[in-house]
Amino acid sequence: MMLLTNLAAAAALLIPTAPEAVAPQLTMAPKPTQSIEASIDASIQRAVGRVGGPGHVSERVEARGVDFYNITFEGGALAQVLVEGDGDTDLDLYVFDSEGNLVASDTDLTDVCLGSWVPGKTETFRVEIHNLGTVYNAYEMTTN
Repeated sequence: MMLLTNLAAAAALLIPTAPEAVAPQLTMAPKPTQSIEASIDASIQRAVGRVGGPGHVSERVEARGVDFYNITFEGGALAQVLVEGDGDTDLDLYVFDSEGNLVASDTDLTDVCLGSWVPGKTETFRVEIHNLGTVYNAYEMTTN
């Protein structure tokens, strides 16, 4: 019995029981000078892609049709094309450089496509959106 009492006393010394002794000390981070949204917007604006800034178009590609766009992107910066369809058909995306080389594509079985690449120089790219379905697909295309 004496041993248990001594162990209990030793444990009481090692394990704090007061709530303030076990609660972690929290410190508040300094308030940011700008919002997270503003930081993201600034990052997007610095991440040049399309010459002239980000672009957006709402269009529809007919059944078994192809829409194409000629878009100039800055060399050495990430270029991105995002296509989001209405869900009715499969859309495929192909991006070709000025010499006709395929530089990006998205050919999965959905109508959401993303093409990303870094152009070696500033040039105009041919962006093609292929509708593999038997009905039209209304889509949104966005570039950075």
